[in-house]
Amino acid sequence: MTDRDEAARDQGLRPLLRELRERFRDAADLRAVRVYLAARGYDGPRLDEVLAAFQAPHLADDAESAAAAPIASAPPARPAPAALPPLRVAAPHERARFEPDAWAWLLQHRATAGWSVAELEHVIERALVQIDGRIAVDDLRTLLDGAFGGPAESPTVH
Repeated sequence: MTDRDEAARDQGLRPLLRELRERFRDAADLRAVRVYLAARGYDGPRLDEVLAAFQAPHLADDAESAAAAPIASAPPARPAPAALPPLRVAAPHERARFEPDAWAWLLQHRATAGWSVAELEHVIERALVQIDGRIAVDDLRTLLDGAFGGPAESPTVH
């Protein structure tokens, strides 16, 4: 391989490395990068070469940004992305019992009420045990009003 071939290969590698560093900025595990490159058609020695270049410490991807960036400067700190709440998917036996609108209402109510995963599971279990047949939105409202002291519960007068 000549110096000219190596320079041409490095020029083609820079945009790919820039894309990978942007896409996998916070990737601690290289498996995602490997899968992404394999899906784009990279394999064998070329895949290993790109992964090695991706792992190598880099000051800048091109000469312009190297001249503009001071060597000792640290990148600005970015706030950590907020963790998404876990997604609850209905099991087959739950799909058979809950109407689609009732399941959607339950998940929406969980998000607005700020329930934990355990609290959601408790409500689902109570609904499955206490309500016969298909579970509708009105059934869930009645169950929740009675369980959490809503309008369905009568006050005790002494």
